[in-house]
Amino acid sequence: MPRSATVETLREFHGRGMNTLSDVYKLPADLPEFDRLNSQHRIWTRVMNGLCPLPAREIDELLKPREDGKQAAILDLGCGSGIWSMQMASLYPQARVVGFDLIEPKPSSRLPNCSFIQGDVTKGLQRFKGQFNIVHLRTLIIHVAKEARRRAILDAIDCLKPGGLIIFAEYDEPKVDEYKQLLLPASDEQDAPPHSWFMRYMTEAFQHKAKTDLRYVIQKILSESDKLRKETVQTSLYHVPVGWDGGNGENGRAVGEMMRANLRDLIRTFRPSLLDRGVPYEVTDRWITKADKELDGSEDLRILVVLYATWARKL
Repeated sequence: MPRSATVETLREFHGRGMNTLSDVYKLPADLPEFDRLNSQHRIWTRVMNGLCPLPAREIDELLKPREDGKQAAILDLGCGSGIWSMQMASLYPQARVVGFDLIEPKPSSRLPNCSFIQGDVTKGLQRFKGQFNIVHLRTLIIHVAKEARRRAILDAIDCLKPGGLIIFAEYDEPKVDEYKQLLLPASDEQDAPPHSWFMRYMTEAFQHKAKTDLRYVIQKILSESDKLRKETVQTSLYHVPVGWDGGNGENGRAVGEMMRANLRDLIRTFRPSLLDRGVPYEVTDRWITKADKELDGSEDLRILVVLYATWARKL
Protein backbone atom coordinates (compact mmCIF):
# COMPACT_ATOMS: atom_id res chain seq x y z
CA MET A 1 0.00 0.00 0.00
CA PRO A 2 1.13 3.60 -0.56
CA ARG A 3 3.33 4.87 2.24
CA SER A 4 5.16 8.13 1.60
CA ALA A 5 5.56 11.30 -0.41
CA THR A 6 8.68 12.82 -1.93
CA VAL A 7 10.76 14.79 0.55
CA GLU A 8 10.91 17.78 -1.81
CA THR A 9 7.15 18.35 -1.48
CA LEU A 10 7.16 18.47 2.34
CA ARG A 11 8.36 20.97 4.92
CA GLU A 12 8.75 20.36 8.63
CA PHE A 13 6.32 22.45 10.67
CA HIS A 14 5.53 21.93 14.36
CA GLY A 15 6.71 18.34 14.08
CA ARG A 16 4.65 17.43 10.99
CA GLY A 17 5.44 17.23 7.27
CA MET A 18 3.31 19.85 5.49
CA ASN A 19 2.89 20.09 1.71
CA THR A 20 4.70 22.93 -0.04
CA LEU A 21 2.51 23.01 -3.15
CA SER A 22 -0.68 24.65 -1.91
CA ASP A 23 -1.84 27.05 0.78
CA VAL A 24 -5.38 25.67 0.46
CA TYR A 25 -4.87 22.24 2.04
CA LYS A 26 -3.92 22.74 5.69
CA LEU A 27 -3.35 19.14 6.77
CA PRO A 28 0.02 17.35 6.81
CA ALA A 29 1.06 14.99 4.02
CA ASP A 30 3.46 12.80 6.00
CA LEU A 31 3.47 9.12 6.98
CA PRO A 32 1.25 9.56 10.08
CA GLU A 33 -1.33 11.34 7.92
CA PHE A 34 -1.23 8.60 5.29
CA ASP A 35 -1.78 6.08 8.09
CA ARG A 36 -4.80 8.11 9.28
CA LEU A 37 -6.19 8.23 5.73
CA ASN A 38 -5.79 4.46 5.44
CA SER A 39 -7.71 4.06 8.71
CA GLN A 40 -10.40 6.41 7.39
CA HIS A 41 -10.58 4.30 4.23
CA ARG A 42 -11.31 1.20 6.30
CA ILE A 43 -14.19 3.01 8.02
CA TRP A 44 -15.68 4.05 4.67
CA THR A 45 -15.45 0.55 3.18
CA ARG A 46 -17.03 -0.93 6.29
CA VAL A 47 -20.05 1.39 6.40
CA MET A 48 -20.57 1.18 2.60
CA ASN A 49 -19.90 -2.57 2.46
CA GLY A 50 -17.35 -2.00 -0.28
CA LEU A 51 -15.28 0.55 -2.14
CA CYS A 52 -18.29 2.33 -3.65
CA PRO A 53 -21.76 3.21 -2.35
CA LEU A 54 -23.49 1.56 -5.32
CA PRO A 55 -24.12 -2.18 -5.74
CA ALA A 56 -21.06 -4.00 -7.04
CA ARG A 57 -22.95 -5.17 -10.13
CA GLU A 58 -23.34 -1.56 -11.32
CA ILE A 59 -19.61 -0.91 -10.94
CA ASP A 60 -18.82 -4.22 -12.63
CA GLU A 61 -21.00 -3.23 -15.59
CA LEU A 62 -19.29 0.14 -15.94
CA LEU A 63 -15.82 -1.36 -15.90
CA LYS A 64 -16.28 -4.62 -17.80
CA PRO A 65 -14.03 -5.27 -20.83
CA ARG A 66 -15.41 -3.64 -23.99
CA GLU A 67 -15.99 -5.35 -27.30
CA ASP A 68 -14.25 -2.45 -29.02
CA GLY A 69 -11.16 -3.09 -26.89
CA LYS A 70 -11.23 0.33 -25.23
CA GLN A 71 -10.00 0.19 -21.65
CA ALA A 72 -12.27 1.38 -18.85
CA ALA A 73 -10.74 4.13 -16.72
CA ILE A 74 -11.09 5.40 -13.14
CA LEU A 75 -9.96 8.80 -11.80
CA ASP A 76 -9.43 9.20 -8.05
CA LEU A 77 -9.26 12.94 -7.33
CA GLY A 78 -7.63 13.81 -4.02
CA CYS A 79 -6.36 10.25 -3.74
CA GLY A 80 -4.44 10.88 -0.50
CA SER A 81 -2.44 7.79 0.41
CA GLY A 82 -3.65 6.12 -2.78
CA ILE A 83 -5.27 3.18 -0.98
CA TRP A 84 -8.65 3.46 -2.77
CA SER A 85 -6.90 3.75 -6.16
CA MET A 86 -4.76 0.70 -5.49
CA GLN A 87 -7.64 -1.43 -4.26
CA MET A 88 -9.81 -0.51 -7.25
CA ALA A 89 -6.90 -1.33 -9.56
CA SER A 90 -6.53 -4.72 -7.87
CA LEU A 91 -10.26 -5.44 -8.02
CA TYR A 92 -10.56 -4.33 -11.67
CA PRO A 93 -7.27 -5.27 -13.36
CA GLN A 94 -8.81 -4.62 -16.78
CA ALA A 95 -9.33 -0.92 -15.91
CA ARG A 96 -6.81 1.93 -15.89
CA VAL A 97 -6.73 3.78 -12.55
CA VAL A 98 -5.26 7.26 -12.08
CA GLY A 99 -4.80 8.83 -8.64
CA PHE A 100 -4.40 12.62 -8.52
CA ASP A 101 -3.34 14.70 -5.51
CA LEU A 102 -1.13 17.51 -4.28
CA ILE A 103 1.28 14.92 -2.93
CA GLU A 104 2.05 11.91 -5.08
CA PRO A 105 1.92 8.72 -2.99
CA LYS A 106 4.82 6.32 -3.30
CA PRO A 107 3.45 2.76 -3.08
CA SER A 108 5.64 0.08 -1.59
CA SER A 109 4.57 -2.01 -4.59
CA ARG A 110 3.13 -1.04 -7.97
CA LEU A 111 0.23 -2.37 -10.00
CA PRO A 112 0.64 -2.11 -13.76
CA ASN A 113 -2.82 -0.57 -14.24
CA CYS A 114 -2.47 2.09 -11.51
CA SER A 115 -0.55 5.35 -11.73
CA PHE A 116 -0.36 8.56 -9.70
CA ILE A 117 -0.10 12.15 -10.91
CA GLN A 118 0.78 15.16 -8.82
CA GLY A 119 -1.39 18.26 -9.19
CA ASP A 120 -3.97 20.64 -7.73
CA VAL A 121 -7.68 20.07 -8.40
CA THR A 122 -8.36 23.80 -7.96
CA LYS A 123 -6.04 24.62 -10.88
CA GLY A 124 -8.30 22.85 -13.39
CA LEU A 125 -8.64 19.32 -14.78
CA GLN A 126 -8.57 19.96 -18.53
CA ARG A 127 -5.99 17.20 -19.06
CA PHE A 128 -8.57 14.61 -17.93
CA LYS A 129 -11.63 15.87 -19.79
CA GLY A 130 -13.96 13.15 -21.09
CA GLN A 131 -11.62 10.23 -20.29
CA PHE A 132 -13.09 8.32 -17.33
CA ASN A 133 -15.91 5.88 -16.60
CA ILE A 134 -15.72 6.64 -12.87
CA VAL A 135 -14.55 9.80 -11.13
CA HIS A 136 -14.19 9.45 -7.36
CA LEU A 137 -13.68 12.24 -4.81
CA ARG A 138 -13.49 11.41 -1.10
CA THR A 139 -13.16 14.08 1.60
CA LEU A 140 -11.80 16.47 -1.02
CA ILE A 141 -14.43 19.15 -1.57
CA ILE A 142 -14.66 19.85 2.17
CA HIS A 143 -11.05 21.07 2.01
CA VAL A 144 -11.60 23.31 -1.02
CA ALA A 145 -12.30 26.99 -0.37
CA LYS A 146 -16.02 27.72 -0.55
CA GLU A 147 -15.66 30.06 -3.52
CA ALA A 148 -13.80 27.36 -5.49
CA ARG A 149 -16.06 24.39 -4.72
CA ARG A 150 -18.55 24.82 -7.55
CA ARG A 151 -15.79 25.05 -10.15
CA ALA A 152 -14.02 21.99 -8.75
CA ILE A 153 -17.24 19.93 -8.83
CA LEU A 154 -18.05 20.99 -12.42
CA ASP A 155 -14.49 20.27 -13.54
CA ALA A 156 -14.74 16.78 -12.02
CA ILE A 157 -17.98 16.15 -13.94
CA ASP A 158 -16.22 17.14 -17.17
CA CYS A 159 -13.72 14.31 -16.65
CA LEU A 160 -16.46 11.72 -17.26
CA LYS A 161 -17.12 9.81 -20.45
CA PRO A 162 -20.76 9.66 -21.60
CA GLY A 163 -22.65 7.39 -19.20
CA GLY A 164 -19.88 7.69 -16.62
CA LEU A 165 -20.37 7.77 -12.86
CA ILE A 166 -19.23 10.48 -10.45
CA ILE A 167 -19.02 9.73 -6.71
CA PHE A 168 -18.54 12.24 -3.89
CA ALA A 169 -17.89 10.85 -0.40
CA GLU A 170 -17.77 13.48 2.36
CA TYR A 171 -18.77 14.09 5.96
CA ASP A 172 -20.99 16.71 7.54
CA GLU A 173 -18.94 19.25 9.46
CA PRO A 174 -21.64 19.69 12.11
CA LYS A 175 -21.72 16.66 14.42
CA VAL A 176 -24.77 15.31 16.23
CA ASP A 177 -25.49 13.46 19.45
CA GLU A 178 -27.09 10.02 19.81
CA TYR A 179 -30.51 11.62 19.28
CA LYS A 180 -29.25 13.27 16.08
CA GLN A 181 -29.45 16.72 17.65
CA LEU A 182 -26.90 19.27 16.46
CA LEU A 183 -23.86 19.76 18.70
CA LEU A 184 -22.67 23.30 19.40
CA PRO A 185 -19.10 24.52 19.98
CA ALA A 186 -18.26 24.59 23.69
CA SER A 187 -16.67 27.48 25.58
CA ASP A 188 -15.46 28.01 29.15
CA GLU A 189 -18.90 29.43 29.91
CA GLN A 190 -20.89 26.72 28.11
CA ASP A 191 -19.38 23.25 28.08
CA ALA A 192 -22.29 20.95 28.93
CA PRO A 193 -24.20 19.06 26.21
CA PRO A 194 -25.30 19.98 23.59
CA HIS A 195 -22.06 21.99 23.71
CA SER A 196 -19.01 19.99 22.66
CA TRP A 197 -15.27 20.61 22.87
CA PHE A 198 -14.73 18.34 19.89
CA MET A 199 -17.14 20.52 17.92
CA ARG A 200 -15.29 23.63 19.20
CA TYR A 201 -11.97 22.24 18.01
CA MET A 202 -13.29 21.34 14.56
CA THR A 203 -15.03 24.70 14.21
CA GLU A 204 -11.73 26.44 14.95
CA ALA A 205 -9.84 24.10 12.61
CA PHE A 206 -12.17 24.80 9.68
CA GLN A 207 -12.62 28.45 10.67
CA HIS A 208 -16.38 28.14 10.32
CA LYS A 209 -18.55 29.99 12.78
CA ALA A 210 -21.87 28.60 11.59
CA LYS A 211 -23.36 25.43 10.21
CA THR A 212 -22.27 24.61 6.68
CA ASP A 213 -24.32 22.58 4.23
CA LEU A 214 -21.80 21.06 1.81
CA ARG A 215 -23.97 17.98 1.38
CA TYR A 216 -26.79 20.07 -0.04
CA VAL A 217 -24.41 22.18 -2.13
CA ILE A 218 -23.11 19.04 -3.88
CA GLN A 219 -26.63 17.71 -4.43
CA LYS A 220 -27.80 21.04 -5.85
CA ILE A 221 -24.90 21.39 -8.27
CA LEU A 222 -25.34 17.83 -9.54
CA SER A 223 -29.11 18.22 -9.87
CA GLU A 224 -28.74 21.47 -11.82
CA SER A 225 -25.99 20.23 -14.15
CA ASP A 226 -27.07 19.89 -17.78
CA LYS A 227 -24.39 17.22 -18.23
CA LEU A 228 -25.86 14.70 -15.76
CA ARG A 229 -29.01 12.61 -15.73
CA LYS A 230 -31.01 14.28 -12.97
CA GLU A 231 -32.90 11.12 -12.06
CA THR A 232 -29.61 9.41 -11.18
CA VAL A 233 -28.57 11.89 -8.47
CA GLN A 234 -28.69 9.95 -5.19
CA THR A 235 -27.31 10.25 -1.66
CA SER A 236 -26.75 7.70 1.08
CA LEU A 237 -26.19 8.72 4.72
CA TYR A 238 -24.17 6.77 7.27
CA HIS A 239 -24.45 7.70 10.97
CA VAL A 240 -21.21 6.47 12.50
CA PRO A 241 -20.82 6.31 16.29
CA VAL A 242 -17.67 7.63 17.95
CA GLY A 243 -16.37 5.48 20.82
CA TRP A 244 -19.67 3.64 21.34
CA ASP A 245 -21.72 1.07 19.46
CA GLY A 246 -24.47 3.28 18.03
CA GLY A 247 -26.99 0.63 19.09
CA ASN A 248 -25.56 -1.84 16.55
CA GLY A 249 -23.87 -4.39 18.78
CA GLU A 250 -20.39 -5.73 18.07
CA ASN A 251 -20.21 -4.35 14.54
CA GLY A 252 -21.22 -0.91 15.81
CA ARG A 253 -18.65 -1.10 18.57
CA ALA A 254 -15.89 -2.00 16.11
CA VAL A 255 -16.78 0.91 13.80
CA GLY A 256 -17.11 3.23 16.81
CA GLU A 257 -13.62 2.36 18.01
CA MET A 258 -12.21 2.85 14.52
CA MET A 259 -13.87 6.27 14.27
CA ARG A 260 -12.71 7.27 17.76
CA ALA A 261 -9.08 6.45 16.91
CA ASN A 262 -9.32 8.24 13.56
CA LEU A 263 -10.79 11.42 15.07
CA ARG A 264 -8.19 11.47 17.85
CA ASP A 265 -5.56 11.45 15.11
CA LEU A 266 -7.48 14.05 13.09
CA ILE A 267 -7.63 16.67 15.83
CA ARG A 268 -3.88 16.34 16.32
CA THR A 269 -3.41 16.60 12.57
CA PHE A 270 -5.03 20.05 12.63
CA ARG A 271 -2.75 21.33 15.41
CA PRO A 272 -0.01 22.77 13.12
CA SER A 273 -2.52 24.93 11.22
CA LEU A 274 -4.01 26.24 14.48
CA LEU A 275 -0.55 27.05 15.83
CA ASP A 276 0.27 28.78 12.54
CA ARG A 277 -2.78 31.01 13.04
CA GLY A 278 -1.52 32.06 16.45
CA VAL A 279 -3.57 29.80 18.73
CA PRO A 280 -1.27 29.15 21.73
CA TYR A 281 0.05 25.62 22.17
CA GLU A 282 -1.39 25.34 25.68
CA VAL A 283 -4.85 26.28 24.33
CA THR A 284 -4.78 23.63 21.61
CA ASP A 285 -3.51 21.13 24.18
CA ARG A 286 -6.43 21.93 26.51
CA TRP A 287 -8.96 21.65 23.67
CA ILE A 288 -7.51 18.30 22.58
CA THR A 289 -7.63 16.92 26.13
CA LYS A 290 -11.30 17.90 26.49
CA ALA A 291 -12.18 16.60 23.00
CA ASP A 292 -10.47 13.26 23.71
CA LYS A 293 -12.74 12.70 26.71
CA GLU A 294 -15.84 13.24 24.56
CA LEU A 295 -14.59 10.87 21.87
CA ASP A 296 -14.48 8.04 24.41
CA GLY A 297 -18.28 7.75 24.04
CA SER A 298 -19.29 8.32 27.66
CA GLU A 299 -22.98 8.43 28.51
CA ASP A 300 -22.75 12.19 29.07
CA LEU A 301 -22.20 12.80 25.37
CA ARG A 302 -22.34 10.23 22.59
CA ILE A 303 -21.30 11.61 19.23
CA LEU A 304 -22.38 10.55 15.75
CA VAL A 305 -20.46 11.53 12.62
CA VAL A 306 -22.58 11.76 9.48
CA LEU A 307 -20.79 10.37 6.44
CA TYR A 308 -22.51 10.59 3.09
CA ALA A 309 -21.99 9.55 -0.50
CA THR A 310 -23.62 11.37 -3.41
CA TRP A 311 -23.42 10.09 -6.98
CA ALA A 312 -24.83 10.66 -10.45
CA ARG A 313 -24.46 9.45 -14.06
CA LYS A 314 -23.44 11.53 -17.03
CA LEU A 315 -25.69 11.86 -20.08
